[in-house]
Amino acid sequence: MRLGIKRLPILFLIAGSFCAARLSALQVQFGLARLKAEHPTKLRVWGAAPQSYQMEAPDGAEEVRYTSRSLRLRAWLMRPRSRGNHPAVLYAHHGFALSQRDLDDARAFCDAGFVTLLPAWRGENGNPGQFERYFGEVDDACAALTYLSHLDGVDSHRLYAAGDTMGGTTVLLLAESGVPLRMAASCSAFPDINEAIATGLKPQYRLFPYDWNAAIENDLRSPGLHVADLVCPVVMYNSDSDPLYQRQTKRLPEVAARYGRVVSWVEIPHTTQTSVVKPAIESMVIEFEHDMNRSAESHKR
Repeated sequence: MRLGIKRLPILFLIAGSFCAARLSALQVQFGLARLKAEHPTKLRVWGAAPQSYQMEAPDGAEEVRYTSRSLRLRAWLMRPRSRGNHPAVLYAHHGFALSQRDLDDARAFCDAGFVTLLPAWRGENGNPGQFERYFGEVDDACAALTYLSHLDGVDSHRLYAAGDTMGGTTVLLLAESGVPLRMAASCSAFPDINEAIATGLKPQYRLFPYDWNAAIENDLRSPGLHVADLVCPVVMYNSDSDPLYQRQTKRLPEVAARYGRVVSWVEIPHTTQTSVVKPAIESMVIEFEHDMNRSAESHKR
């Protein structure tokens, strides 16, 4: 791959705690969606996401609205210049609101010929609803993907998802929610929040609106514990200078191998959590294009 990227077989981890091991076994029988329905989140902090935002879509994007249950939510849409049916990417933004940076990051997908949707989740960018961090936002991502799949000019058989940091974790959980994705890719995602907290992460009150002392709340937001629910291949990207993310993604792929899921890990050298995004997205575009080429070749046979 480009840029001296080191690619290794995936490593979704089995966390060491009893609760994490218990949930890994339970989710095989019940699945993430059912577990979420049986354990609705309990918020300690009610309100909008803790980040300033812009209301209008920047130049080069169209503001659209999609529906997530009773919520009408904003999103930004970019279309390729060429006509016809195109593959499509749902891009989950970093941080807690859509920004110009996200549009700039995601433009590479549109330039490569993908219809590209950047949703704002509940409680973001003036949207109704409460900030829940990786919970209701995943339901919003499912709804946004459904909206994207029904747009004119979108080939609903070629749907992809990508995300950075907060968006990376959301995309992994989306790929475990039974949606029709061909492939998903994340950058600097958290596989296991309980393990991260146990090894030094200190949650900030406003950024963790739920009771992060309750293991089940973290488990249901931790995609590494639900690998058996993956519906598509996944590629995870990390900077080589971020030990917290490296520690989580360098574990042996015992759960992934057990259930035959296709996940891989890519480490990008000489980058930070900020500078890793551009080369990661360049690689994501290549991965998605390779997937489409493989699919086209298989249909010719």
